Amino acid sequence: MRATRDKERRGRSTGHVAATAGALAIGLLVASVAGCGGHSSSRRAGKDGGPAGKTSAGAGKGARRSAPARPQRLLARSVGRLSAPEQDAAAAAAGGRVLLLGGLTAADTSRADIVILRGAHQTGRAHLPQALHDAAATTIGGVVYFFGGGNVGSSDAILRVDPRTGRTRVAGHLPQALSDVAVATVGNVAYIVGGYTGQRPVDSILAWKPGSGRARRVARLPSPLRYAAVASSGGKLVIAGGSAPSGARRDVVAFDAGTGAVRRVGRLPRPTTHAGAATLAGTVFVIGGRGDVAGTPSAQIVAIDPANGTIRSAGRLPQPLSDTSVAGAADRILVAGGRGRTATVATVVELRLAR
Repeated sequence: MRATRDKERRGRSTGHVAATAGALAIGLLVASVAGCGGHSSSRRAGKDGGPAGKTSAGAGKGARRSAPARPQRLLARSVGRLSAPEQDAAAAAAGGRVLLLGGLTAADTSRADIVILRGAHQTGRAHLPQALHDAAATTIGGVVYFFGGGNVGSSDAILRVDPRTGRTRVAGHLPQALSDVAVATVGNVAYIVGGYTGQRPVDSILAWKPGSGRARRVARLPSPLRYAAVASSGGKLVIAGGSAPSGARRDVVAFDAGTGAVRRVGRLPRPTTHAGAATLAGTVFVIGGRGDVAGTPSAQIVAIDPANGTIRSAGRLPQPLSDTSVAGAADRILVAGGRGRTATVATVVELRLAR
């Protein structure tokens, strides 16, 4: 909600955010931002994995750890600029296009814009039914879906968005209106993580697939959570950081789509909220973010190996940023807009694996 964001800009620990043309010298391929799927009719959160080390997953006593994966590091380069500064736009890639949906202007007002990018050009522009920020988007079957969002109040709508034209229609609903959500998919299932009702944060992981109407809860998080960085790999949803009622979190939590179990697998180097996430070559990368207080963005990129829980530094953005829009493609990650130390930016950054 807008009132919450105004309080945040005055230095409070949390506000409303969503996980959002210029000359982009990139050709994005069809991909989703990253997610994890498959669900059954009855899911319960698994037991917390217990305290974990700073750079490795928590494991049961006597359990053998997997050998560390080959280190993955990302190299960042600026590739263009958006037509105007923006932050908190939901982002998804489909059909060689990237869509930036809603978000906030540099003046901190909600946007209804849908900006369609293809290669080095903006190829289209459309509008959401209403101005929204603090929403999330992902791709299922080549179609973009947009979840929730807030402005004066929160939305419970799930919108289907044509990636070519930006035309929208209602495809389903959340169980309740939510902003501050994150979403990721695998197969034809989207998982919506955490969020805010306008009065309280929630601890739910919801599952939804096209044609199912209303999303349903399949698991609970260890605590209510907003602004988490979420992506998936290897059948697991990786949920990193975010804001709990106690403040910005360091916990990295895994949700197993096959069993419905939720457990803590590690800790980020520092408390982080308002970060983005995407998967590349099987590794989940947490990008940017900030601490409890607005105006404290980070340039750090952290790699999380879902197979063994290893967590380590994996590069840096050209400048500290939170509230960016992150879209993953087959061989790169696009980071658009965001909030710097003092202002909203229009930069577009490409992240690629170091060779």
